[in-house]
Amino acid sequence: MIGDQNNAYYVGQGLFGLNDYAVITDFQSGTDKIQLKQGINYTFGSNFIALDSASGEDIIAIVSPGYDQGDLMFV
Repeated sequence: MIGDQNNAYYVGQGLFGLNDYAVITDFQSGTDKIQLKQGINYTFGSNFIALDSASGEDIIAIVSPGYDQGDLMFV
């Protein structure tokens, strides 16, 4: 879980959020889910998730080995 209906987690620590982010290892795409707060602008890479903010992107998660859009759940 990287967020709930009230908050996005791992936000705002250091340049690009590199001091505060989740490391999700052994993720099984198609089986596992990543929960995020809805209503926030995200950037989705093949193996990372970042928040878009006025000061740039803030990485909130590194996902290994990667994920698909169908693995995301917004609450």
